[in-house]
Amino acid sequence: MDKAGLGGGIGVLASVVARLSGAPWWVVVVALIVIAGLVALQSVIPQDSRHRLDWWRDGRDRRERRQERREERRRVREQSPAPLPSPARPPLDTVPLHPVEPRRRR
Repeated sequence: MDKAGLGGGIGVLASVVARLSGAPWWVVVVALIVIAGLVALQSVIPQDSRHRLDWWRDGRDRRERRQERREERRRVREQSPAPLPSPARPPLDTVPLHPVEPRRRR
């Protein structure tokens, strides 16, 4: 992030704190969280219009590729034969449990 963005965020933060000096503590905390979230969001999204356009296109392309892979997996699943049933297992309460004898020290 450039220094102007950081300075702008600090300036907004200082003005909000000055305005909320007599407010309840929870109002100040909520305001600070919202401002910090907005500053973080601004630092993640590119500010140059050409870079911003590339950023949005990359996101859209990624979503489209993910959707295509999801549809391809669904088609393969629909075309494949039904899975074989698993071998029958006896219920756990019918399986005899043998206690393990402790080892003896020599």
